[in-house]
Amino acid sequence: MLGGAFDADLWQGLVMQVADTEPTVRHGVFALGNLFRHHGVSDGMSECVCPRCRQALRHYNKAISSFAEYMQRPPDRQAIDVALLSCLIFICIESYRLNDKTAISLISKGCGMIVEARPRAQETQTIAVDSVLRNQFDRLWLLSSMFGHHIPRPSQRPAPSILTAAELPITGTVQTARDRLHGIIILVQSLRLRVFRAQMKPMAVSEWSATITALQEEQQTVLLLLESWHSDLQGLIDRQGLHSFRNSQAWSILTVHWLITKIRAGASTDPSKTDSEDQSEDYRNLVAVAEESLMQHSQDCEANNFSFEPGFLPALYLTARKCRDSLIRRKALELMSLAGGKEGLWYRSELRCIAARVIALEEGLAVLDSQDQLGSVDQKPVRFYDILADLNYRHGGRTYVNVTYLMYDADSDSRWRTARETLTITD
Repeated sequence: MLGGAFDADLWQGLVMQVADTEPTVRHGVFALGNLFRHHGVSDGMSECVCPRCRQALRHYNKAISSFAEYMQRPPDRQAIDVALLSCLIFICIESYRLNDKTAISLISKGCGMIVEARPRAQETQTIAVDSVLRNQFDRLWLLSSMFGHHIPRPSQRPAPSILTAAELPITGTVQTARDRLHGIIILVQSLRLRVFRAQMKPMAVSEWSATITALQEEQQTVLLLLESWHSDLQGLIDRQGLHSFRNSQAWSILTVHWLITKIRAGASTDPSKTDSEDQSEDYRNLVAVAEESLMQHSQDCEANNFSFEPGFLPALYLTARKCRDSLIRRKALELMSLAGGKEGLWYRSELRCIAARVIALEEGLAVLDSQDQLGSVDQKPVRFYDILADLNYRHGGRTYVNVTYLMYDADSDSRWRTARETLTITD
């Protein structure tokens, strides 16, 4: 199921409805259907000559041609919704084929179309974009920013204010709660980016202290907001009698996303404090929730090797990479093999490769090559502040990813040290 645990209405409803009358969407759906009948998630489909892949390529080319015609039409509500749906399908196809650079370009294209449709000063007529599509591209915008690609945000909503968001209880539906958590994740992403910039930027001690103090105050407010969100969600479920929802995969995914967001929000603003003993309980709960759901829905996970929306994979990856409890992080690494092969831009084989390498390096089971830039490191054991991975690439029939290891050394004049290496991704 492309929409994972949440967006069945989009993929099984709106997409199929529009496909009945619009050739762009119809050919895109046919292309997806044929690709999905090919085994696994692989960019090898680009070179595959099996009947399914040849048929998929023909329909994809027809969809692209029709899409180009749509882009020449005068803008109106129906045209932009069809164009956005087509763009969404193309993103799905390219992500499924591991062409993530192309997928991100298409995300930028779709976000740009929504931005262009916004009302401008002195304009009396506006083009309304379907709210489901706008929210979908807003989540894709956040996903792109997490991969280091900053593009215009499609939503007209400004960056949510912490104080105003905290005052608003969750009412309505579980989807409302999901959207609210999405807004909090945006806040946390912005917070972590500003913390990183403050840590990296040379500044006077007084300026640095004032900056970090302000960020720490914001951090505490965000943590309170996350606790409020979780409490409000529990209340919403109780009020509406949705007790069976607590046994669903959607509930587990929401819980895991909340926990990993809480962990990210609570990370120390002091780069010298990389241990996370105070977060070990959250990591342990995250792994427990993910394990229960993945085991319960193992057949669904095997059947749905690809989902458009991130599920458990990103949170398990960050747990394996960041948690300092060896048992917990290794359990997270093990559970990653049960998650989807590709969840949005998150590629399981790549993430497991990076996480396993980080664990081996931090636990002293492996060493970096001698030509790395870390130099002599007295820190025992080695603790990486962060891991930065480029988009993977193909060469000579194999898949590679360039990884940068970032480490903070308070005793070094430069304080920050980096090392790069290229990892070979294996299934």
